[in-house]
Amino acid sequence: MMARPAAEAGQVPGGEIPGNVQRALQDVNVPSYVVDRFGIIRWINPATERLVGDVRGRQQSSVVAPEQRREAKESFTRKLLGTEKSTEEKVVVLGPDGERIQVEISAVPLYDGGRIVGVFGLVPQRESTAPPRPHPHGVRPAGPALRLRSRHARQPYVLPRHGLWRRPDLLQGHQPNLPG
Repeated sequence: MMARPAAEAGQVPGGEIPGNVQRALQDVNVPSYVVDRFGIIRWINPATERLVGDVRGRQQSSVVAPEQRREAKESFTRKLLGTEKSTEEKVVVLGPDGERIQVEISAVPLYDGGRIVGVFGLVPQRESTAPPRPHPHGVRPAGPALRLRSRHARQPYVLPRHGLWRRPDLLQGHQPNLPG
């Protein structure tokens, strides 16, 4: 009787998984992805493509909402270092048209011969669409300039890229203390 080789990291205890797991992951209706050790998305299944578009070749953090990118990068690094074995957390990702989608991500380090070579993840739960976060300073784009939010329908100030302009036609009797 021949002795079986010792199981490598990432193998199921008791032997290899029968069948073509990559094909099954390709066909399953649960978004799945692989990110290499440099943070580049290398593989996605069709369910992931429907969720966030064809993001292969992009940084994994570019799919995450801007306010959560730092945490996503840190969690990814902890998995590469082997200090974080798995992650289950809610994250807001950006859809193909920029839509914010709250999902639950489950991710683990991906091993090859005992060495961590990337991260494998599943998105088992898609939640309701998250509304866009307001800008922290209450400023939003409005053409070539930014308009300051106001309780009034007509706004007397416009904030162009290089400073604050007064709009005398809209000030209507009050003169705030502004330089210039």
